[in-house]
Amino acid sequence: MSIIKTLFKSLSFAFISIIQTVSNSTSHRSSAALRLCVSLNTGLRLILSLLALGLLPYAPVLANTGITVEWEKTFDGKTWGRADSIIQMPDGGFAVTNQSFTKSDPDVWLLKLDSGGHWQWEHSFSGSGYDLANAIIPTRDRGFALVGNLYPEAGVSDVWIIKQDSQGNQQWAQTLGGKHIEQGKLIIQTRDGGFAVLGLLYINFSVIANTWFIKLDGQGNREWDHTFEEMVSIESIIQTRDGGFMLLGNTIKKRHNKRDDDVLVLKLDQDGKRQWAQSFGEQGYEQAESIIQTQDGGFALAINLPANRPDGHNIWVIKLDNAGNQQWKQTGGSLYGHHSARSLIQTRDDGFVLAGKTDDDDVWITQLDSDGQWQWAQTFGGSEEEGAQSIIQTADGGFALVGYRASKGTAISDVWVIKLSAPSFCHYRLNPKNAFQSSKAEKNQFKVNTAAKCSWTATSNTPWITLYSSNHHGQGEGTLTYSVYGNPTTQSRHGTITLAAPSVSQPTHNPNYRATLNTAQRFTIKQSGNQAPTADFSVSSTQGQLPLTIVLDGSRAFDPDGTILDYAWTVNGQTFSGQQASIRLTNSGEQSIVLTVTDNAGLTATLQKTILVTQQQTQAPIARFTLHPQQGEAPLTVNLDANGSTDPDGSIRYYVWIVNGQTYLGEQTAITFTEIGDYPIVLMVTDNTGLSASTQKTLTVTESIIEPPKAYFTITPDSGTAPLTVTVDASDSSDSNGSLVKYAWQVSDGRQILGQTQSLTFTDSGHYDITLSVTDNDGITTSHQETVIIKAPVTHDNPNETGHFAQIAFQNQQDTYQVGESVVIALTETHPRTETDQVDLWIAVQLPTGELLFRTDNPLMPWHPKQQAYKTGIAHTETHHDVFDFEVAEGMGGDYFLYAVYVKTGENPISNDLSHRSNLADKKITLDNH
Repeated sequence: MSIIKTLFKSLSFAFISIIQTVSNSTSHRSSAALRLCVSLNTGLRLILSLLALGLLPYAPVLANTGITVEWEKTFDGKTWGRADSIIQMPDGGFAVTNQSFTKSDPDVWLLKLDSGGHWQWEHSFSGSGYDLANAIIPTRDRGFALVGNLYPEAGVSDVWIIKQDSQGNQQWAQTLGGKHIEQGKLIIQTRDGGFAVLGLLYINFSVIANTWFIKLDGQGNREWDHTFEEMVSIESIIQTRDGGFMLLGNTIKKRHNKRDDDVLVLKLDQDGKRQWAQSFGEQGYEQAESIIQTQDGGFALAINLPANRPDGHNIWVIKLDNAGNQQWKQTGGSLYGHHSARSLIQTRDDGFVLAGKTDDDDVWITQLDSDGQWQWAQTFGGSEEEGAQSIIQTADGGFALVGYRASKGTAISDVWVIKLSAPSFCHYRLNPKNAFQSSKAEKNQFKVNTAAKCSWTATSNTPWITLYSSNHHGQGEGTLTYSVYGNPTTQSRHGTITLAAPSVSQPTHNPNYRATLNTAQRFTIKQSGNQAPTADFSVSSTQGQLPLTIVLDGSRAFDPDGTILDYAWTVNGQTFSGQQASIRLTNSGEQSIVLTVTDNAGLTATLQKTILVTQQQTQAPIARFTLHPQQGEAPLTVNLDANGSTDPDGSIRYYVWIVNGQTYLGEQTAITFTEIGDYPIVLMVTDNTGLSASTQKTLTVTESIIEPPKAYFTITPDSGTAPLTVTVDASDSSDSNGSLVKYAWQVSDGRQILGQTQSLTFTDSGHYDITLSVTDNDGITTSHQETVIIKAPVTHDNPNETGHFAQIAFQNQQDTYQVGESVVIALTETHPRTETDQVDLWIAVQLPTGELLFRTDNPLMPWHPKQQAYKTGIAHTETHHDVFDFEVAEGMGGDYFLYAVYVKTGENPISNDLSHRSNLADKKITLDNH
């Protein structure tokens, strides 16, 4: 142990962030890669090498924290080396990315260690010439992606991205840029398998850069890019849970006419478009360092402050919600001295761990709880220069750090990897952490969460908070119950319950490791001030005549945080008590009513209302009535109703009606008017005090007008072929001011019949006029006439006055036609005419629109809406007629109905059914649009 003590007096252990480097070399570094490059004597160099290889047992405890250095490894950084990041792999080992500079070219490389820190393999990449690789990351396909600068010509650089497989073979490369200076700085793999690249863009060789954000797919093709002029340097990029991105860098501000950079946070959506931005800064240069998304969906960032601040603070840790609103900010103070931060993570207990270095070039780590309160801090190091660059929490609850170790005053540094155990000190969490109490005396509690071995004691800083003696101390998880006294003042007040662990003894430890613990937790209570009551009351009547009795009700008064103990009423100098009171007022005029309420804390409130009391006066009744109907024809009976009449301060005793010199009594009455004219109707009412009132309305009676009856009937059917029986029905005839007493029918063939409904039979063809005459109870008669058409039977053996009937029909092959098909339709006689019979041919078509067109003999206009014959004077030898011959085209779709008939020469079949000389031929065809 003496050798180990001497060793750790000479060395200091630093936590280091890791830059990732890629090399096409697959050579094994063996144990020589683990040598410690420090300026020590040969013996000490051997001991350190054995420790680094894990061949000597060593587990120093870091002061009160109980943190143990489980192992540490140092790797040759060539001329200058520095690790930038570390991740824990699924196998429990670690991947470390780092950057090293030789005398000629810089390298980036990826180092794989097992769970004990032993070297397994490495992969490095060296740029050619002046080309520079800045960052390398492992990809999900076990390959690598790196970003850097490519220099195609002097003074110009482009962003350079390379994707390699697990063997270091290049899969694709992408160069992005133009005639400006573009530099690739950061790269991450996105959830869609692509990549997000951050670079700096110096437009027109400006000394001030813009941030260039480029999104690539998995094959390196550019999907989109955006430039952000306000961000002049970049430190970090993360993909957020909503698929967007968060960028952390610096922006230029001007204060006192000087450049004064602030930290800038940019939130972007999944397409790289700005959602919100937030900047942080005061006088002096603030440096952005690290940003993470927290478990609650918000964000936390670490910022380094200028070293010359008067308050001595060098670090900000800021917590934001997911919209960028600041929730809390913690500044560095006396707990840890003047340090700088490089890496920020959130721990599994919702707290935060920060890693960096001290001003004495030692490694420094510290933890904050979820509210930003410092929990513990640890620094360790020796005479050399150490710095932590990145920290992670490992699967076992401990930590792994990476960074660098260098001899002071030299340009030689090595990559340093350290594995720490989880802290073993007691950590306490309160749930909840604060309470808001009303001004009432109340009992409440909160939970204490800690390990079963950890004991605690709670104390109050104010006498109005009482802790119950049975549970103000305990061990492990528990519940602490407290009570607060009622607040007698109107001012709010604050108190604190502090929960702390018993003092921890200081164990013997290496002086190179220094720790500070702060395990105390505070439960804050804010108690509102006592609120005055609110006075309110209702009055049964706000005005009235003497003597007036009113009921006062104060039940609407209330106290928001207590109870009302006293109700005091003041009315005209008299006082009353109680929540309700009944008071008889004997004086007229405005009366003031005052209610004063007092609560259990002695606070009072007052409310005043005014009512109007008048001298008693007798009021006349009010006459109102209705008449129904208000007008009509003589004789007219009218109902009069005075129910709407009222008396404000009594009752109505008498109702008198005066109509046309006649007097009628009673609240309701009915009067019949037999003469026409305007009749004034007067109502007079008298109340119980003898006061009267009247009102008048006018009734108009007009002469009676006798309307004649209306005759109407239907014929069913209204046409047909002889012999035909039809039904005549006069049930729709009516009389508006009486009733029908007689229905008389007259037929043009001389027949006369009576009755509302009758049947008539016609054996001969012809037009028959049927006349209906109806007579009402006043002896008034009106008539209505309709015509029925009787056709002769259509047979060849039944001759008519001009010849014999023919039978005709349309001839076609199908009923439905498609677009492009020909429609050919003809009309032929299926039963011919006699040799001497000459007729006219009428042909019509009804379109899908309902319009009726007639076939013409004009070839330029074969169809026309005018009624006309297609052919006239057709000889008996002409028995075939062409009707249609066309091709179906688009837009002609629908149902078409064809009609054809022979008629007597010169006659119109539409107006004269008796002119038909054939049957009515009909045909339906359908033209399809599809």
